[in-house]
Amino acid sequence: MITVNGNPITVNTNFVSDISDWYNLKEIKIGNQIWSDKNFDYKPAFFNPAVYTRSAVNGYDLGKQYYYPPISLNSELSRNLPEWKWRVPTSADFQTLIDYCGGSDVAGYELKSTYGWDDGGNGIDTYGFNALPVGSAGSETPFDFAQAGSTTVFGTTTTANTWVGDNYVQGAVWVVGLNANDYKVRSWLTNSNYIFASVRLIKDV
Repeated sequence: MITVNGNPITVNTNFVSDISDWYNLKEIKIGNQIWSDKNFDYKPAFFNPAVYTRSAVNGYDLGKQYYYPPISLNSELSRNLPEWKWRVPTSADFQTLIDYCGGSDVAGYELKSTYGWDDGGNGIDTYGFNALPVGSAGSETPFDFAQAGSTTVFGTTTTANTWVGDNYVQGAVWVVGLNANDYKVRSWLTNSNYIFASVRLIKDV
């Protein structure tokens, strides 16, 4: 059993791949965008990610994270529920959200959940986005997987062939993160081989 800060982490692949799971998502409107009200929690039929289930941190269930690339989810979304128009966001989608919420220095205050964050780092959840401190994984990122309770990282479909640290990475991915120490929203490129991220869907309107 792997533990992080005393909290057990187990690999769980026993999810029911049921299309009805999609219908648990609710729409929240933020500016001109429509986002899902919670993180993606579903095992797609044609995509088998490593899914990590983390026990409660600070008394709250923090949900699951997916191994990259979540872009694979888009084909299943368009195939199974094309009328819903859900998809995994790009980095530009997140930037639009960040700008609407006051910019990268303060947007976290509007997007964070009102509970669960370490050291008084809760937000006010103005729009119902309810960003929980799930944590992250990836040795070269500003955050560490062991920081459940103090960070969260969302994946995007935006990639680039570029240098990440000392390594040239083909298909490096943009991720978006929050931490408990401030209300800043950070975006960066990371090696796709070392990232486990939460997935929040957006709908085309």
